[in-house]
Amino acid sequence: MSETYQESGSASVYALLVNWVWNYTTGRFAPFFLFGSGFGVANMSYKDVYSDGTFSSYSISPSAVSFNAGLGFTFPGGFEIRAVVPAFITLTSSVSILPVLLIMGGYHFSF
Repeated sequence: MSETYQESGSASVYALLVNWVWNYTTGRFAPFFLFGSGFGVANMSYKDVYSDGTFSSYSISPSAVSFNAGLGFTFPGGFEIRAVVPAFITLTSSVSILPVLLIMGGYHFSF
């Protein structure tokens, strides 16, 4: 007889990042580059429910450091778009790396 189970999990990362930007020019189409670092907290949990009704669960909230790199483009009129790849490295007894791809758009306001 085989046993079946249902597995579920989630991960959330909250971070404060600082980016250094090179070749950033507003008002025209131009590429720019960015590199950054920061820190944050990751919240990870999972739960397994077996066919007999028993379950096992796991939850952890380690702190993490982050490093990121990206490429962006500015457009005439103040719009910009960025693609950033951050890696969150958790600071626990074992090191975990959580790679993510972020694609962002924004508008540059000039005062």
